[in-house]
Amino acid sequence: MPTSPYHHGDLRNALLRSARDLLERSGEANLSLRSVARDAGVSSAAPYRHFADKNELLAALAAMGYRELTDRFGSIPTTDGALAELIESFLAFAESEPHLFRLMFSHPCTRGDAEPARAGRAALEALVRQMPDFSEEALTAAWAFAHGLAALIVHHQISPGDDRRKYVAAIIKAAAKASP
Repeated sequence: MPTSPYHHGDLRNALLRSARDLLERSGEANLSLRSVARDAGVSSAAPYRHFADKNELLAALAAMGYRELTDRFGSIPTTDGALAELIESFLAFAESEPHLFRLMFSHPCTRGDAEPARAGRAALEALVRQMPDFSEEALTAAWAFAHGLAALIVHHQISPGDDRRKYVAAIIKAAAKASP
């Protein structure tokens, strides 16, 4: 039984909503155009009007994730603790959307597909505009740092504990001490 039945309108977005729900419920491996169609309450041929194959659907989901990440970045205050806020925001996104986070940085979404690549670049550009006191290189480094931490957390290699803000501050302090 479909969880979000489609009623004449924006089929692409209805399919993406269903795909997102299925991704979070059962992961990428169990996601197919047929399961998305079933969940959306449309024929199994309907998704092919908007997505040539599963990889194209996954790329659209990844792009959606980047746009959501961009929205989160837009709420980061431009204060002295902005880089810590950026890292914390990134970690919060990864923890709340682990399957989407994994998808955004995995095959097929890292193979040069235009939609997720543009959305990822737009996220970085939004950070540059949001935080003009930091260079693009500094923001890229903070993003890379945050991504590494997020990947370790999402893959259950480390845990930030109950106080993510305190954890991020301790990690940043330790990294600053380690640098020359």
